[in-house]
Amino acid sequence: LIAGGATGGIWKSGNLGLTWVQLPVEDDIVPRVSSLVQTANGTIYAATGVTTCGSITFPGTGIYRSVSGGSFTGIAGTQNNADFNGVAKMTIAQSGRLFAATSGGLYYSDNGDEWFKEKSGYSMDVCVGPDGTVIAAVGDSAYMAPGGNFNSWVTLTTGAANALPKSGIGWMVFAIAPSNDSVMYASLAGTNGKLLNLYNSTDKGLTWSVIFPNNPTFEPFSSYGCYSNTLAVSPNDPYQLYLGGWAMWHGRRTQTTGYYNWERVSSLSNSPPYS
Repeated sequence: LIAGGATGGIWKSGNLGLTWVQLPVEDDIVPRVSSLVQTANGTIYAATGVTTCGSITFPGTGIYRSVSGGSFTGIAGTQNNADFNGVAKMTIAQSGRLFAATSGGLYYSDNGDEWFKEKSGYSMDVCVGPDGTVIAAVGDSAYMAPGGNFNSWVTLTTGAANALPKSGIGWMVFAIAPSNDSVMYASLAGTNGKLLNLYNSTDKGLTWSVIFPNNPTFEPFSSYGCYSNTLAVSPNDPYQLYLGGWAMWHGRRTQTTGYYNWERVSSLSNSPPYS
């Protein structure tokens, strides 16, 4: 197991998490890790710099790489680069292409060394579906590139009926079902850090509907939705997912339309209060 801490470096466990050792990093720094990804050949990338609500909370020092699961070295193009001071999310496509949502924009790389900016602006999230479709949140908008075609970006946050809203958004994250790339999810927090709405699309982003509404009784973020906000879809069931926030929630579709059934599945008494 490899873990990265927002203020605690990169750690490795060889016994399923019972004990941990800190991994060495170039120049003996303790990186502020925001995201980890691993390629098919085992290379691990660690992004640094923690960002929340449009600002950099813990500045980072770029992206680091380990080809053996041991020591990490910095990637030159991301070092001393202001765009990489805050990396909200890294992800990897099945093709091997790397993506980074940074405080300076949406970046991609095909070899890990050379990084190219696809969109400028403060980027909150990026996710990639099994067919290569990319969804990215940049500035106050969300965009989708069907099949990963950068010449065909579609704006998702139009505010139109059956679309995602275009105002009042403090943070947004996305997920695409691994078993069905037509099924997508969007978790939106308001500028107050509370749930704005959680949306689902079953037609590859053409239309969206609310499956977890803003409500006064069940609040998954407790005003921390700008950084405690993450989605994961079941690998085998596109209509089951987990929402990580102030607590962990499990959602599943019980009817073809309407809200999902939601259940809080973590206890706040004996676990960290953020997911």
